[in-house]
Amino acid sequence: MNIIRFTSTYKPDGKDYTKVTLWNRYIQNKTLLFTLFIPTAAAIYFLVSDPGPFWWMFVLIMFYPLYSIIGFLFKIKKHLKFRNPADIAKTEFTFMNNGILADRMEMQKLDMIHWEDANILWELKDFFLLYQKDKLLFVFVKKDMEPGQEDVIREFILKHLSNRQGKTYKKSLFF
Repeated sequence: MNIIRFTSTYKPDGKDYTKVTLWNRYIQNKTLLFTLFIPTAAAIYFLVSDPGPFWWMFVLIMFYPLYSIIGFLFKIKKHLKFRNPADIAKTEFTFMNNGILADRMEMQKLDMIHWEDANILWELKDFFLLYQKDKLLFVFVKKDMEPGQEDVIREFILKHLSNRQGKTYKKSLFF
């Protein structure tokens, strides 16, 4: 039986959590990213054409994406303040042929994701994100892995996702 183990937190904490959450909301969700800039494009159009005495309203509308991101960052900050301790508990991830077992030792809680439940692996600079369509299942923090284990885990996951339709592995170039 082929088994790989490493220990990390169940979900990232602090700035890492902010990065993953922003990625999941704005970058991975292309529809939201596109619709975020519709008010900006409309405001620029009305500013270029004669805006009249209410030109300042269109300038404010132009910065809607910035308002949206800042508001979401405040929600993340509030969420981190009142976060469930089970989310940041030390977890031993065990990669097996039938799935991934997450053992939160301090909480006496086991979570199992079978390979049939996952279909996409996103690789970011600091994380592996395992998805079921648009639902984020697991976040694996690369800095918690031993040297060389990152490649082994990537290959192991891809081997078990390879029988799925469509693209199962995506790598972010900028994030």
